[in-house]
This record gives sequence, C-alpha cells and structure tokens, in this order.
Amino acid sequence: MSTTTYDYPTTLNDAGMAFKNRVQNPNMFRAYMLAKQTTLGVTGAYLDVIELDHVRLILPSSFTTKDLFGRTSTAALLGAAEMCSAAALMLQLRNQRSTYRPKLKSLQFNVLDDAPDHELMSFETESAEAHALFVAQATEERPDELTQDLKVLGRNQHGELSHEITLTWSLSQPE
Repeated sequence: MSTTTYDYPTTLNDAGMAFKNRVQNPNMFRAYMLAKQTTLGVTGAYLDVIELDHVRLILPSSFTTKDLFGRTSTAALLGAAEMCSAAALMLQLRNQRSTYRPKLKSLQFNVLDDAPDHELMSFETESAEAHALFVAQATEERPDELTQDLKVLGRNQHGELSHEITLTWSLSQPE
C-alpha cells in the first residue's frame, strides 16, 4: 500500500498573512460575522489564535449565547465550531493559493456528559495539519470535488474537553 504525501507551505505567505490580519482583528471579524453568519456575529466570538498549525476561537458566555433555558445555545456552539474549522480551511486555501471553494456537508456533534452549559468556551482545530493536507490534496489532484472529515474540539474555561464536533467539508472547483 503506497501512501501519497502532499506538500504545502509551512510558513505564511502574503496571501495567508492578509487573511490572518483581516480575521484576527476582532472588529473586522465581528463585522464579517454579522454580515455572513449572524448567529455567531452577535455572540462576541473572536479568533484568539489563527496560525497554520493551530486555530482557536473563543465563544464568550453572555445573554447573546443563551437559549430559553439559560444554557449555551446549540446554534452558538455549532457556529463557533464551524467558524473555527472554516477559518483554518480559508487560511490554508489562501496560503496555498488554491481556487477551491469550501462547503460544509454535514456534522456530528458530541457533548460530553459533564459539559458545562453556561461558561466561556474555546473551540480549536484538532489537527490544523489535516486542514492543510486536505487543501494540498485538492490542489495537487485537482478533482471536481473532494470531501474530508475534520474535527474541532470544544473546551470549557478550565481547558477540559467538553464537545467534539466532526465537520464534513467538501472542496470544489469554482463554477
């Protein structure tokens, strides 16, 4: 069985740095989220870390993230997980100068039994390298569409694992 390896940049180039600078600015990120993903835009979420090897998004605990029962809403949790993974993908797409477009196909959401439901949370890519390899594979093989499962981990304010979210992304050629 042969294993194919894919090359990808391990440092940020100008396109990757431009994307990072745009989304790492909390005001720009909030404005973008209000326009594109309103649920997340009103929560005050922000990208704490956006690097080629690690992406972490912070989801504050406030009235804007609560459901009718006072718990963190599922919409806010899923929006944070999606945006964390999407930011990692977009950074890789820009940095690898890929023309592919990402699309979320499905997700699996696992809440651990003792997960808190009313405190600040962070979401981080389990493996930013998996995001890089996904983009590199699409860029090198040039399929019409490529699908990959990528995982995001949710942690409570004490750093304890509370959620596991597997997102199935596809990358496709622009129309």
